[in-house]
Amino acid sequence: MRRIPLAAAFTGLLPVLVSFADDPAGTWLSEPRAEIKIIVGKDGSRVIGPGWQHVFETGATILNFEVAPGRRMTLRREGNRWVGEYLHPRVRPGTHEFETHIMIFSRQSGETE
Repeated sequence: MRRIPLAAAFTGLLPVLVSFADDPAGTWLSEPRAEIKIIVGKDGSRVIGPGWQHVFETGATILNFEVAPGRRMTLRREGNRWVGEYLHPRVRPGTHEFETHIMIFSRQSGETE
């Protein structure tokens, strides 16, 4: 009996996983200002920001890299969606050492989801 709910949960994820496996390529832009772009291509992929770029394998679903000294980005792909965090040294008053910003990426308009 326990297998039925577990199988149902995985069955619900199947369309998302299959669509990613069939066509992982696409372009995602950070919201709200589109300053960071994730480009996933069949021959290689990259994250591009103002003055920097990070190359990664097309099949990667978790990225964790340094943008510049003291600045780090973590990104995670869940099906056809990218989310992440950007960590940088403190700029606002307070005792905290770093600031973290949650990032959401939307697929570039005109691309199928």
